Amino acid sequence: GNWTWPSDKLQIVYINPAQTPLITPIDDSDMVTNYSLKFEYKSVHWAGTQMYMWFGTNDGGDNIDAANRVQYLWTPFGEDGNDLVTVWKTCTIPLSSFNHCKASAANDVSYGNNFGEIVNFYAFVFGGSNVTTPIEIWMDNFRIVKNK
Repeated sequence: GNWTWPSDKLQIVYINPAQTPLITPIDDSDMVTNYSLKFEYKSVHWAGTQMYMWFGTNDGGDNIDAANRVQYLWTPFGEDGNDLVTVWKTCTIPLSSFNHCKASAANDVSYGNNFGEIVNFYAFVFGGSNVTTPIEIWMDNFRIVKNK
């Protein structure tokens, strides 16, 4: 389908008031990939497109088209679209899975040890879809946790 904004323009933005990294490295060997993004969600209607998620700074961090913008493409449903979640569920996304960018394939980019990019959080629904099903989702309690 066409790449376009869904008609509801669903977007999530967290601007860190301190404008400092949301993760403090334990030592010089600590990596962004040692952490995960966690949140709770439920979704009763969603099909045909993805939610792009990424971190950035106030210096153009909200621009998904920026060169090598490290992203994660998330959907709350399985490939068949039948795995919608009608009760609250916890989602854990390793920051190592943030490995796409608009200009390259998966696994071509990463945050590496650049904690300075993990300041603000952005997410919005965008993508190719001919599906007319409305998006109905609840999301809460976003946090970054150390991987076990």
